[in-house]
Amino acid sequence: MLLNARSLKNKLADLHVLLHCNSPDLVFVTESWLDDSVTDGVVDPSGLYSVYRHDRLYTVGGGVLALVSNRFHSYQVLIPRHFSLVEIECFEIVTSSDVFRFIVVYRPPP
Repeated sequence: MLLNARSLKNKLADLHVLLHCNSPDLVFVTESWLDDSVTDGVVDPSGLYSVYRHDRLYTVGGGVLALVSNRFHSYQVLIPRHFSLVEIECFEIVTSSDVFRFIVVYRPPP
């Protein structure tokens, strides 16, 4: 499931209903607008997902978020430092036969 949230802060209750009722395996969010005031536990209070996120550091807006069901074995892939100004998050899901890499990116308008 892919969402452009244009701020999850005021839509967290909607996100929780979506997660609880639909139980998606993967959720990708662009323009999450999250910051340090919103913990991963607030994003997923039930603890059913691994939370991977890249918040915009210096201004409001932007940011990306990925939620991966804990039914999967997943881990974050570190992005090289020279991409630090790009809002990008990368993770892999490992199955018994394959490894799948996912990348979620938000490129703000110029």
